[in-house]
Amino acid sequence: MASNSLYVHAPTNGSTSYVNNGRNQVTSAGGASVTYDARQNITAVAGGSHGYDAYNQMTAANRGTAATLDYDPAGRLYRITGPVHIRYLYDGGRIIGGCCQLNLFVVRLAQPTPI
Repeated sequence: MASNSLYVHAPTNGSTSYVNNGRNQVTSAGGASVTYDARQNITAVAGGSHGYDAYNQMTAANRGTAATLDYDPAGRLYRITGPVHIRYLYDGGRIIGGCCQLNLFVVRLAQPTPI
């Protein structure tokens, strides 16, 4: 039993149909078309759009609300700027959490490795 009813998940029945092309790329999801760029990155799906840099890292996403994704020199996701701003924290190459624009630790994403 959940202590807070806002966190209760009530799944619904249903299904989504998908259509794939000869490259096994999804070209339609639930009747909405899916498009790709020359590097095979998904650029549009269900009214949303995505942008990528020369390293195929997603740099922009828009599904009614725009977000920008920034990477550090090591190629790790560093920051997402949009309605909510999150800066990610790493321990070497492993992501360990993120903090919001108020520099409050908001999420822990990985468990430490046991010794």
